[in-house]
Amino acid sequence: MLIGWCIGVVAGCSYIVVGARPAAARESTDEFVVEVHHPGMGENPVACTVTIERDTKGDISGYHVQVLSVFCINGVCRAVPVQLFWDPLGNYERFTVKPGMHLEKADGKPFTDADYRKLDTILADPDSPLRNLDAFVFPEHSGTTMPADAVSSPTPVVYEGAVVEGAAWTCFTLWHWVHGPLREELRKTTAAAWTPDDIADVLEDGSE
Repeated sequence: MLIGWCIGVVAGCSYIVVGARPAAARESTDEFVVEVHHPGMGENPVACTVTIERDTKGDISGYHVQVLSVFCINGVCRAVPVQLFWDPLGNYERFTVKPGMHLEKADGKPFTDADYRKLDTILADPDSPLRNLDAFVFPEHSGTTMPADAVSSPTPVVYEGAVVEGAAWTCFTLWHWVHGPLREELRKTTAAAWTPDDIADVLEDGSE
């Protein structure tokens, strides 16, 4: 796999790709809908459309889900679609941002290359301190579906190194999409599709 930052071109449009690019070809897709809880989205479950990616043999080669990163400046909110990608075992691979769009920070400035790289590093860490950070730290956001980094409360000092400065809420919500209950649903889907031989191969490789 290739790890790093790159700008790709699809149909003449630049788009942001950050993370691991899988080596295997992905030839077809199908979808299913699952409801999961997210600590930043209130008590009710959120419906997610999961795209299953398949290789040339029809085997599951990965998953991706589109979520929204929402931020507000001076009362005006903007939602940016972010695609999150996992391998068949539910391990984070990368994220992409749609052509012509970008993530923003509390000061209204767009993410820099360094910010995108840091966000990728944060999302790749299953043991991030964000695991134990509750939504109540962001009182204006807790229980809402329209969070705003621009008006969030200060992040506790212990977490400052675990987020992109000025984008703590974005880091929090995306990390919990990547490593929360949705990930377990992906793992269950793969387990149900795999044969005993597939599972044995993974165990021999030492994969989780």
